[in-house]
Amino acid sequence: MSHPKNCSSPSVEALRPIALTSIFSKIQESFAVEWMMEDISPVISPAQYGGLPGLSTTHALLNLLRNWYKALEKPKTVIRVLFLDFSKAFDLINHNKLLQDMKTMGVREALRPWIASYLKGWKQRTKLGNVTSNLGDVNGGIPQGSKIGPLAFIIKINGLDQVCLQNDNNMVVIYMDDSTLSEILDMSSHTSGQPIGNMQEQLNAVKEWATEQDMILNKEKCKEMIVDFRNTKTEIPRLQVGQSQISRVSSYKLLRVWIDNNLKWETNTWALIKKSRKRLYFLKLLKNYGAPVKDILAFYNTIIRPVLQYGEVLWSGGLTAKQRANIKRIQKRAFRIIYPGEDYEHVLQKYEFITLEERRKAHCVKLVSDMAQEEHKLNHLLPPLRSEISLRNTRSNKNCFYNHFSRTNRFKNSPLSYAINIFNNS
Repeated sequence: MSHPKNCSSPSVEALRPIALTSIFSKIQESFAVEWMMEDISPVISPAQYGGLPGLSTTHALLNLLRNWYKALEKPKTVIRVLFLDFSKAFDLINHNKLLQDMKTMGVREALRPWIASYLKGWKQRTKLGNVTSNLGDVNGGIPQGSKIGPLAFIIKINGLDQVCLQNDNNMVVIYMDDSTLSEILDMSSHTSGQPIGNMQEQLNAVKEWATEQDMILNKEKCKEMIVDFRNTKTEIPRLQVGQSQISRVSSYKLLRVWIDNNLKWETNTWALIKKSRKRLYFLKLLKNYGAPVKDILAFYNTIIRPVLQYGEVLWSGGLTAKQRANIKRIQKRAFRIIYPGEDYEHVLQKYEFITLEERRKAHCVKLVSDMAQEEHKLNHLLPPLRSEISLRNTRSNKNCFYNHFSRTNRFKNSPLSYAINIFNNS
């Protein structure tokens, strides 16, 4: 069965297949996924964050943003970012090549025939209104909605970072089929309009790799963004895929978080407020229909508040006072609906609620605590403990991290620097 990827776009290109697997199938898949993960964990690309235990979109974005903020502390530095998009990434995967990749990555021999059998014999049909097409064979792709699909795609895209440069100036971050390349450019001697850096060469290499993997770069959805704080800017030539020029944007939604090229959070803040306001309508309906307070509160905690908190450790330090007030206003409106006639501060105290600001700080503390574990993927991003570099081993130094000197407020309020400050003061 197929359904539109975007409800507002009814074109054929917007259709994507969905797979409805049985409960018994999902149980079988869970065993296969566990064994596959045991086999391939040592060789999964360090750039990959998707579908892996203990990692989330927040970790992927935190690593990416830390690299940008730190580089921008040096004057006349520009960050060039390329957001890659593959057309129907899950649907165009060649089963034979996927099985070969599994063998190369070390998936146990006894498991590969079962996976080959799992991928074989899938059928697909399309429904339009009341008309349903005949069943057709599916000869490629990975069933979406299945447990094995995400891990199979991780195996398929595992070689992407190897065709890109990985050094102090170039970075690749991958979360499933969302891949981001960034490059640090020293613009101190750049002449306007002249090529600089190696992003175009990397894009050419990615395109060639994608062709070999039977994958297609979506030229229309690939985007470029320039992060440039120089007073006098020089023109950087656009990137191209073949004869098509990559669009340059001022903001981009990556892993459900909007990133602006000024590294402020106007677009993201407005997006989460707008989305939350729409959901407040349903909160009012529940109240009007006489739903119990505990049920209305549960709706707020599970449907509205998570929107206001998504990715919060990334943007909480960079919020302006106005943005903080606008986000807080959503919670105040929700509480006025749930507890009509009661003062907001009184509600917080009476029912022992935690404010959104307090939640953001608590999550910053948890993030740093998790990263402090030696086995954590982002442990290397943390600075040393103060006790490790100070001759005075005081109580205040014992569990606090040394935070790097910030030349700009931008870096001081960057995600990790802000989280470390909150952790040190907790």
